[in-house]
Amino acid sequence: MRILIVGAGISGLTLGCFLEKHTDFEVDIIDKATDWSRLGFTIGIWDLGRRILSRLDLDGDFDRLGREIHSLFIADRDNKHLVRLYHFDEFYKKYESAYTHIGRKDLHDILLNNSNCKVRMGLSPEKITQQNNSVEVIFSDGTKESYDLVVGADGLHSKVRELIFPNDKVEYTGNRVWFSWIPRKFVNEQTVTEIIGKNHICNLFDDPSNACAVFIGPEISKTFDDPKTRMERLKNHFKSFGAPIPEILSTLKAEDLLPSDIGFVNSNNWVKDRIVLIGDAAHAMEPFAGIGASMGMEDAYVLTDELCQLHSPSIINKVLERYVERRLPRVELARQQTRLRYWWLNSNIPGVAPIRKIFAKIIPIKHFTKFYEELLDTEP
Repeated sequence: MRILIVGAGISGLTLGCFLEKHTDFEVDIIDKATDWSRLGFTIGIWDLGRRILSRLDLDGDFDRLGREIHSLFIADRDNKHLVRLYHFDEFYKKYESAYTHIGRKDLHDILLNNSNCKVRMGLSPEKITQQNNSVEVIFSDGTKESYDLVVGADGLHSKVRELIFPNDKVEYTGNRVWFSWIPRKFVNEQTVTEIIGKNHICNLFDDPSNACAVFIGPEISKTFDDPKTRMERLKNHFKSFGAPIPEILSTLKAEDLLPSDIGFVNSNNWVKDRIVLIGDAAHAMEPFAGIGASMGMEDAYVLTDELCQLHSPSIINKVLERYVERRLPRVELARQQTRLRYWWLNSNIPGVAPIRKIFAKIIPIKHFTKFYEELLDTEP
């Protein structure tokens, strides 16, 4: 069975690693990127994702390069008043691990180095045509190939989704995120620090190799983030925040920051004949719950599991239907967790902020972790 994976990110490479273990599959991977020297910053992986890596015997590399997070410290914008301190001790007792931060490039390299699939870079699909028993793909270099299955694993701005589901557009929250590496002195060991102000958030992550700051604030979506005004705008966004935010910003230059508008895909259109979407291409979520990458890795595992039960290419539609039936309930749980976190961090409803601060101190942690636990307690 000949399979094309569009996108050599975390989801696409995870799928490639699983498929290449089976001789029934001939796999091609393409990616629009021309190099992988800048693959972003840090990425959070719940035990859900680590379990998938263990099925590939890659959990050892992941543990070696990752940094376990043991607590979440939430403070108001002056960083003097503790809103909540969560410890993940119970998670570590109950599950093999809880939440780990790892450099996105490190995780990408773990998967890339353990996949024997051929990856062609600087290439994207220009046209995808369903045939009776195959899919014809015309690539951006003018070449043409035929496949039994095409998998869109090409992220939030998926070209595959654009071609097969043109009405399923990316929806934007009206927030922009800026990522940057920062000195370790600004973060607490094995802790995520979350500093919350009105419509603004700053997250500080203890990453394995360095530390990472993530700034979130309102900006007009899809507008150019001009480097000439970037630092001025960022300092203005966070001018009411206390230490260490002013000191962190004073150490940064515009080119140190990677801006990105926060968007999501609110659609369950994942399959059309012999084409299937996985990962962010199918169900990109806002980053507030830190669960999107783990969901994409699960997609890859489940799709491979279903394809391995395929006795004839003629029934591939049934296989893809079963894939959606297995994935949809878990993805919906992840979406609920994301919505809960988004409301908690960024609600604009008047009067919610002070009430939120009061209730945050008394609401049991189970209220915030229930969807995580439902996912962790069940198999994908």
